[in-house]
Amino acid sequence: MAASIESRVPFLDHKLVEYTAKMPERLKWLGAATKYVLRKRMKRISPEPILWRSKVGFPVPILAWFRGSYRSIVDKYVTGERALPRGVFNADFGRSVVRRHQVDGEVYSERLWAFVNLEIWQRQYCEGEHTAPSEDPHLQSRHVG
Repeated sequence: MAASIESRVPFLDHKLVEYTAKMPERLKWLGAATKYVLRKRMKRISPEPILWRSKVGFPVPILAWFRGSYRSIVDKYVTGERALPRGVFNADFGRSVVRRHQVDGEVYSERLWAFVNLEIWQRQYCEGEHTAPSEDPHLQSRHVG
């Protein structure tokens, strides 16, 4: 949860947690449906498709970012002068993945995201670099459309 958006904060109220912890299992499940009591209670204010839909994630437009507004992050943290000499991956392979993603239209956003995070981790935890995002022009807030 330290690296994600948490949207369950209202359910952390200690009185609610204590109350639901005392509830019998049969009220919490209905067949394979979890959160039965919550879904039943919310029925008056939430549409049925929302109440019973499958769990969904919070998608981030990494593909668009790495081809547009945040392309410089890939240049710095994947193919930059500090990243490639580490030998974590073959330099030609890294450049090829970046080119194929940014120029050829292939989709390597998840792999590039992993490379970026690995390089940032390497700099912070192995080299002791503690640059705040506000001090790094590659990581400063920008309008992403």
